[in-house]
Amino acid sequence: MPRMRTRERGPAPGTVVVVTGASSGIGRAVARAFAARGARLAVTARSADALDEVVRECAAAHDRAEAVAVPADVTDAAATARVAEAALARYGRIDVWVNAAGVGVLGRLDQVPPDDVRRLWEVNVLGVFHGVQAALPAMRRRGRGVVVNVSSLLGGAVEAPYQGPYAASKAALITLDEVLRQELALSGDHGIAVCTLLPTGVDTPFFQHAANRTGRRVRSLPAVATPERVATAVVRAAVRPRRRVAVGPGARLLPAAHALAPDLVRRVIRRRTESAYFGAPGTAPDTAGILHEPSGDTAAVSGGRHGRLRTAGRRAAGPPPWPSGPARWPASSGSAPDVLPRSPPAPPPDSPVFPPEEIAAMAQWNRLVEAPPEDVWSVLSDGRLYSRFVTGTHDTWEEDGEWPAPGAELGYVLKLGPKSYRGRTTSRICEPGRRLELEAKTDLGTARIAFRLEPWGDGTLVVVDEHPLRGPAARWHNTAVDVLTRWRHRSMLARLEEVATSREGRERGART
Repeated sequence: MPRMRTRERGPAPGTVVVVTGASSGIGRAVARAFAARGARLAVTARSADALDEVVRECAAAHDRAEAVAVPADVTDAAATARVAEAALARYGRIDVWVNAAGVGVLGRLDQVPPDDVRRLWEVNVLGVFHGVQAALPAMRRRGRGVVVNVSSLLGGAVEAPYQGPYAASKAALITLDEVLRQELALSGDHGIAVCTLLPTGVDTPFFQHAANRTGRRVRSLPAVATPERVATAVVRAAVRPRRRVAVGPGARLLPAAHALAPDLVRRVIRRRTESAYFGAPGTAPDTAGILHEPSGDTAAVSGGRHGRLRTAGRRAAGPPPWPSGPARWPASSGSAPDVLPRSPPAPPPDSPVFPPEEIAAMAQWNRLVEAPPEDVWSVLSDGRLYSRFVTGTHDTWEEDGEWPAPGAELGYVLKLGPKSYRGRTTSRICEPGRRLELEAKTDLGTARIAFRLEPWGDGTLVVVDEHPLRGPAARWHNTAVDVLTRWRHRSMLARLEEVATSREGRERGART
């Protein structure tokens, strides 16, 4: 009878794991994930109080879980060695060592203080080096072990402006791990595995903790993954080590696209970083983040970018629900045409529940904007702000009627590469503060676009729906159309959030 192959879901209870950077973000999520499987942990970071809280969380996660806090700065080789000694004294061995400690610096390379860059490299690279030196002797004595180093897709596969020091440090980890694997093979330590983790944007306090030398408000990079998703990848890597593990939305697609069309990907990342991920100049103070100070009270797993909700939304939405043929609007109805029903994410307790008749018309593109509905509506209801900053058109050259009252029109010029197209958008339905439905006509075709606003905690859930009426998108359905439409709507919602959440942005739009 053939032997049945089974796949392990996690390490056996009692596995001894050391996690650096365990007070916050990915490191804290990793500690929780191992504890939930009955592991015995030694957790380390600079924030002693936060570590005590992590120890309590780990102890409550599983009846066999244990945890000991060993405060240390990974830039200190002796302190890191003491972490290993504490784990050995408590548990007698080290099975897995996870290097998750990391800091960030945001700014132009010609303006970032050299001391910031030096400190970043000491934490992100030298800290990993110290961790490896502390872990290997214990693993060699037993002939086995796993080292997991948390790098990043940023630096590991792609690059972005204003994050040069951070990306370079993460790229260095890839080289360090490759050399370490070769040296372990030469020394005959075949039972010790080294795994490099390459996450995409993750919903952690990284951007709140990073040193910000740009003078601009910063958002995390969508689409964000949850720290728990990354932690699950670390746990699986401890059971089935692989050389590199990419995790998060687009983790496989982005490197492949970069390999096939590097110039295009660089141009898209450059523009997206400039327009969507950073606010206007003067919207944030110059800060050193947690480069030289522990995270303290700001230590947390999540960064408040709704990673869990975004993940649930992506999974629920699936492929865009395009009609199989040209969409037709009912002649006697102002509502959107029928689309495949997509359930929106569950609203918070203090938010109204979506009526069932609206669920079927909910779009696949949505964004949680950190601004009240009235601020978001103030952008949509301003013709110039809407056409210039929301749709990204080059200029508004005509406004007919009182926008956005039904029947009012906006004329504009849309630039796509070297070509320009004249277009006109007509308001069809306007429910102030809640709903705006438009019909957009350009030389490329005609589409119906609907915006819906719902209070969502302290912010607003903005949902946008588009259905082509005429033109290529209405005649043909293919992956390229889906990708381009998704990218355009994500860009539009990001610009809408930038203007709605920034008074300076609205004033800048009014002056343009």
